[in-house]
Amino acid sequence: MNNTKDSYQEDIIELKGYIPKISREDAIKIARKKPFFRREKGTINSVMLLYKPFLLFHYNATVKHKKRKSGTTENIELYIAVDMITGLGFETESIEPLMTIRVRRNQVIKPLLNRDKALNEAKRLVLKLKTRIGKYGLVVINEEFVELGIVYRPIWVIKFVNNDKETYVGVDGLKGIRL
Repeated sequence: MNNTKDSYQEDIIELKGYIPKISREDAIKIARKKPFFRREKGTINSVMLLYKPFLLFHYNATVKHKKRKSGTTENIELYIAVDMITGLGFETESIEPLMTIRVRRNQVIKPLLNRDKALNEAKRLVLKLKTRIGKYGLVVINEEFVELGIVYRPIWVIKFVNNDKETYVGVDGLKGIRL
């Protein structure tokens, strides 16, 4: 009996991430909604809670109007998260407070992307931001770009089976949107 308990404890890891706000039951309801399914969904075969890795960055810049020698400056602050599975990045003005969470090792999706590729994607997004603000006559006069590390986001994965056909639906565990 002790061996089972010890192996269970060895299977638990700590990581930076989020506790799901969407319950298992709500994730199933979301996954069943139309228009995703146009025909009979089938029966639920399994429901898994997985944790997807993202490399998180913080970007802070001071900008001013490029035609004015003196004048007011503005501060731009945002976070960039790069999906360590797909390599796609996105920017957001704020993030949910991170927590240290304990999860089973088999619930954690291992990153497929290396750090350098994720960093390149984050830099690409910063360059797009600079291009956007440049169209408004603004220029960056000071900037700070900091890597905050890998964070894990909860994802519900629901498997439906219908006539030997399997369909998987992912539901974001924080926002409750289908993926």
